[in-house]
Amino acid sequence: MEFGITFFPTIGPADRPADQYFDECLALSELADDLGLHHIRTVEHYFFDYGGYSPDPVTFLAAAAARTSRIRLGTSAVIPAFTHPVKLAGKLAMLDNLSHGRLDVGFGRAFLPDEFEAFEIPMDESHTRFQEGIEACKRLWSEEDVVWEGTHHRFGPVTLLPRTVQRPHPRCM
Repeated sequence: MEFGITFFPTIGPADRPADQYFDECLALSELADDLGLHHIRTVEHYFFDYGGYSPDPVTFLAAAAARTSRIRLGTSAVIPAFTHPVKLAGKLAMLDNLSHGRLDVGFGRAFLPDEFEAFEIPMDESHTRFQEGIEACKRLWSEEDVVWEGTHHRFGPVTLLPRTVQRPHPRCM
């Protein structure tokens, strides 16, 4: 059985300043690594006390990677609907390198109407953007000269750099 910590902030500025929250989470990440826990994970959400201190899981996990040496680093959810797949795949590949191959990637479909409204993305596109984003990331991580002609994005041919440490790509949850 694998035990770990998932950071899903349900607080806001009235409860605790963001810098204090991040300092506490990073200290817990170091402790989890020292105690031999399996993973730390975090989510992607915006604007509200419900997850709002976690708009970019990659940034937080990069800080955790610098303070830990063994523990797996996971995105409980990065949201392909809100990020171009080339950018998302590149950020995650960089994190996989910074952590020396300790990254596990969880993709999320997203479900909060206010987030879709803020990004000016129709909520009824969430499923197709989710599927397309995952497939594009996997191809970008594992292939060269990728050409993508999707419903929402077109690009290529591109070869993503840096390549991921893990082959063919980080584990996707």
